[in-house]
Amino acid sequence: MLPEEVRAGVRHFNARAFFEAHEAWEDHWGHGPPPERAATLGLIKAAVALHHLEAGNAAGFSWQAEEAIRHLRENAGVWPELRLAELADALGSLAAQARFHGIARGFELPTLPDL
Repeated sequence: MLPEEVRAGVRHFNARAFFEAHEAWEDHWGHGPPPERAATLGLIKAAVALHHLEAGNAAGFSWQAEEAIRHLRENAGVWPELRLAELADALGSLAAQARFHGIARGFELPTLPDL
């Protein structure tokens, strides 16, 4: 069963409220066994990366996305009900697009998987 703070973050994330998702997940970060803490950190970094992407901050997006991808892939099985590996794949695709095409303020986010 997902902890309440994780569920709250998922609701915000699925509504594309990335800053709020990050805040909810930070309330859970540091709790649970090491893989759960690492998965939570991956979610936090994913939300921060997407927040940077929306703001047109390419460097912030790239750095946070790479960290998120690693944590999400390594801990994808922590919460089987969440689509952590799919999120890692989507972030990887966005990072590749950002490297190739660049990003600008007001960048339109493509469809992301709901968690």
